[in-house]
Amino acid sequence: MTRPHLLALAIASTIIAALGLALVDLPVARWLGAHEQSSLWETAVKILEVPAGITPSAWTMPIVLTGGVLLSLAVARWRDRAPSWMYLALVYLLTRNVMGWGKTLTGRYRPFQWLKLGGGTFGHLGDGVSFPSGHVVAFAGLVLPLALIVPRTRPLLVVVAFIMVARVAVLAHFVSDVFAGLALTAFVAWACAPITAMTPAGAPARR
Repeated sequence: MTRPHLLALAIASTIIAALGLALVDLPVARWLGAHEQSSLWETAVKILEVPAGITPSAWTMPIVLTGGVLLSLAVARWRDRAPSWMYLALVYLLTRNVMGWGKTLTGRYRPFQWLKLGGGTFGHLGDGVSFPSGHVVAFAGLVLPLALIVPRTRPLLVVVAFIMVARVAVLAHFVSDVFAGLALTAFVAWACAPITAMTPAGAPARR
């Protein structure tokens, strides 16, 4: 994965999210709502939340990433790794914050709420927190920058895809929610690369 790949992913995910909003979200939610959801999806997600730093505390990953930045700047022999740590921390923290504001401002019901209450899916401030998907942002916020700077971690992209499918499968998110989360993270990862002096290939730029 290179920096242009991140931009292409952001654009493609935005288009798919828009198509989901217009054509796919409600029919898929209705179809899933007519079938029993397997508990295996939720179980697998909960297991993956531990290494992703979501559980037992949502503060785990911010602390780890901030600590990595500070240590890499403080210890001379680790200083060449500082751009990578700053890139990881910036992408993760920025996407999590933008995601939180997105949920607050859009007030979108989760599919299971909409199936019970009906009406529009957006505008339910204080009750709706579906758009964009926080789980997708949390996982992609780690995996996408890692895939850019450490090529051998690219197989972890499969985990992001699984999280997207799992969250839709248990009626926690609409299709557009998960693709919006992916689009947000890919765009931030693309935009932040020059700020932290990352080359298109994903390694710290040599001066």
